[in-house]
Amino acid sequence: MTTNAPTQEVTICDAAAYILEQFDGSLSTMKLQKLLYFSQGWALALMRRPLFNTEFEAWKWGPVSYDLYLKHKGEYEVNQIPGGDAAKILGDDRILIDAVVKNYGGLSGMQLGDLTHQPNTPWTRVRNEHGIPKGQGCRIVIPNQKIEQYFIEALSVERIQSEIAC
Repeated sequence: MTTNAPTQEVTICDAAAYILEQFDGSLSTMKLQKLLYFSQGWALALMRRPLFNTEFEAWKWGPVSYDLYLKHKGEYEVNQIPGGDAAKILGDDRILIDAVVKNYGGLSGMQLGDLTHQPNTPWTRVRNEHGIPKGQGCRIVIPNQKIEQYFIEALSVERIQSEIAC
């Protein structure tokens, strides 16, 4: 993947619209939020840039973009996001999101949330650093630096495991 910045600014709503197009019918908002979080994490690690400019917060059930939350507030499932333009997802951004959907799309929102709650994930680290008890809500931002570092480390572990398997 290249490290070139996209030619036009992609928003989280654009990425959400693109992800929603990959599924028949509606998607739980929890699953959508987590697929976007994983997309952002892998973009930071592989392309060394954010896919979109928004922050994720360490909410009770995992990382959530408040910007996107405001678009689907009160909805359990969605089949579209106001203001989202899937056609803006091009090139490496499209390849990356397609890979995330292929690898994580079969999991439920709760299963994806569980992945974000593992020890040493950015969500867990931020909540622990701020003394947030398990099950308590909060709106603490997960810095992109922590997300990038985690996904780079995950990529390194994956490479080592594949080399050992050979």
